[in-house]
Amino acid sequence: MDVEDLMRVQLKHASAAFILADPFAPNKVEEDDHNTLRSWAFDDYAPQTPLYVDNLLPGTELIQSKTTTASLCLDDFKQIFLGYDCLYSGVGTLMINLLQQSATDASTDFEDPWRAQYADGVGCQVYQTPINPVFAGFQFTDVSFYAFSEFQVILIGVATQSDNDASGGLFHIVLNPGPTYTLSPTDQCIWIALSEDDVKAANELV
Repeated sequence: MDVEDLMRVQLKHASAAFILADPFAPNKVEEDDHNTLRSWAFDDYAPQTPLYVDNLLPGTELIQSKTTTASLCLDDFKQIFLGYDCLYSGVGTLMINLLQQSATDASTDFEDPWRAQYADGVGCQVYQTPINPVFAGFQFTDVSFYAFSEFQVILIGVATQSDNDASGGLFHIVLNPGPTYTLSPTDQCIWIALSEDDVKAANELV
């Protein structure tokens, strides 16, 4: 890449940079090779700028590990989900449904009860929010039960502040920390909900 182009986009002053692969590229190997060269050029010009790269082939991220903040490939996720499905039936479907929201017609009449329940849950998404101060000091399971009973949102985990991060910017995600875990004022809550408004209602409780 030309240095003039990198200067024009002010790469050195950017909060982050993204290189997205063309999903319709006729040659996936060639597309990933070009993006790898671009990532090297980005890193050489602005090594302090976080760089995220999207790849078409699973093995490409191995040669980008030294020059990128993170690189990913959708085919990797497909293989991971298939592997988890072999261990835990349905987990791949669960994760995909949480990553994309699908709306269903409320007037649809389902023959089987499980289809109606599935259609109701397929519209849910995952949200992460700062903890409502009124929940601090209570047990995780108590807050989870109350939030579902009152607001129909599911508290599935917490993001706890890292002890090694003085700035408070790093969090460690813990799913279902258990009945002995007491929520902290610095925690962030991880919810499953149908809409952001439902989560806001729980967070605005006083």
